[in-house]
Amino acid sequence: MDVFSFVIAHNTTLAAVIILSLGIWVYYDRRRDHRNVAFGTLLVVVAMWILTLVLWRDADEPESKVFWLRSLFFIGSLIPLLFFIFVSAVATTRSPALWVQGLTALPNAFLFWAAYYSNLVVNSVGDAHFVVSSGRNLFAAHFAMLLSVSLAIIYYASRRMDPKDRIKLIYILIGATIAFDAVFAVLYGTSFTSVPNTIFIANIGLVIGMSVMASSILEKDFITRVRLLGPQLFTVFALFVVIFNIVITETQIDFALRLVMISILILYTALITRTFIEEVHRMQHVQVLSDQTLKLNKALIDADRLKSRFVSLASHQLRSPVSGIRAYLQMLRNEDFGKVNDEQKRILSTNVDALGQLGETIDTFLDATKIQLGKLELFKGEVLIDKSIRQAIAELEPLAKKKGLTINYAIQPDLPPTICDEGKIFHVLINLLDNAIKYSKNGEVAVSARQEGNKIVIRVKDQGLGLTAEEKSHIFEVFSRGMEAVRLDAGGSGLGLYIVKNILDAHGVTFTFDSEGRNKGSTFVFSLPVV
Repeated sequence: MDVFSFVIAHNTTLAAVIILSLGIWVYYDRRRDHRNVAFGTLLVVVAMWILTLVLWRDADEPESKVFWLRSLFFIGSLIPLLFFIFVSAVATTRSPALWVQGLTALPNAFLFWAAYYSNLVVNSVGDAHFVVSSGRNLFAAHFAMLLSVSLAIIYYASRRMDPKDRIKLIYILIGATIAFDAVFAVLYGTSFTSVPNTIFIANIGLVIGMSVMASSILEKDFITRVRLLGPQLFTVFALFVVIFNIVITETQIDFALRLVMISILILYTALITRTFIEEVHRMQHVQVLSDQTLKLNKALIDADRLKSRFVSLASHQLRSPVSGIRAYLQMLRNEDFGKVNDEQKRILSTNVDALGQLGETIDTFLDATKIQLGKLELFKGEVLIDKSIRQAIAELEPLAKKKGLTINYAIQPDLPPTICDEGKIFHVLINLLDNAIKYSKNGEVAVSARQEGNKIVIRVKDQGLGLTAEEKSHIFEVFSRGMEAVRLDAGGSGLGLYIVKNILDAHGVTFTFDSEGRNKGSTFVFSLPVV
């Protein structure tokens, strides 16, 4: 008998060994995962069902043959039950409650009685035995019902899962269709007691179907492990061939040569097995670290979004009362409610200014949270940018004079209008000018605007702190301010340039900066399209 004939003759046993090995692999891949436990159990029962086929076919005694035939039907009834538990674990990431499992298993108690203690399924008369149609239909109805419920669970779970997880369900669906069609066809679709070829076809279907389902349960490196396992499988197959040839050898010389060959193969198998085990352990460790990193990243992203929402909510809640208090203090300072003396006016002015700064800080946080949440909106229209520049300079000139700075501006006459969100661009100008004044100890701040081609280019240049190479690389990040800037002015939020950059990015325009180093000033440049 050649090797191919041997495989064909023992296909049922080989199918059982393959599926049992796959079940052990799935179980030990992640023993604490309910899905792996459920599917590993399913594979072991399927292997038992196939081995029952072997024992039934090889039994000589009539009583043994009837027993194994009864067992074939009962073990077959456990397969859809375990598949239901497995599918439920995949859909909910946990096993069904014990009472659900117990309730689902109740029909199997009746099927156990029907298989072993009645003649509903298998009837024997003397040495002859045959399968009863009515009993077989009862088992078929149970099989079809549980399988239908399981497929319905897969369908509804796929509608609320991510695309990546949905692909896994598709693998389970395809594998189940192949595997359970094979089981159903053998037990309920053919007269398998008289057509043994159907068993061979069922074995092939079971191995393929269970392997497809396993690919959705095993870790992402499953294909890599199979590739690593390839040399071992080849070596095991070679050992099998050599052992088979040793058994059928006819001469002592052939026997000696083949014995040497098998010794070499055994040594090689031991070496690559050790390498394979080490590689799998390393890959599992890397996979665990990767999964932990992904979980931490997701947790950080969720925490960042929660922080942004909290800041947005808090800012909105603070904005109205701060504006109201500031308005009433201004009215008191302006003597709308009666006379106040000079000292009272001074105190009121100080508080009005403080509340103004607090209001600006709240607006800054609101802008930053809108950017982070992707809710920054633009309302574009035709804008005379020279008017906005003069307005920004007029608003910040008192602050510059207070620090002994001058603001010089060179605006090209008759600048054409530009398309932009006027309020957002005014906010950009205020931020750039405020930074230039805030981080300068003396000298001047120069603002220029001129048309270059189809763009209006705006520059804000100061003679202040400047930027180091390290600060340049982080200048547009949230809360990124150089240490010198922090010491010089502790009142800033560190969000100004971050907001400016995102506003200009939303407009789709260029924004650049340049600084020759510490205490050498900085220049910020952006452009807007001409109408």
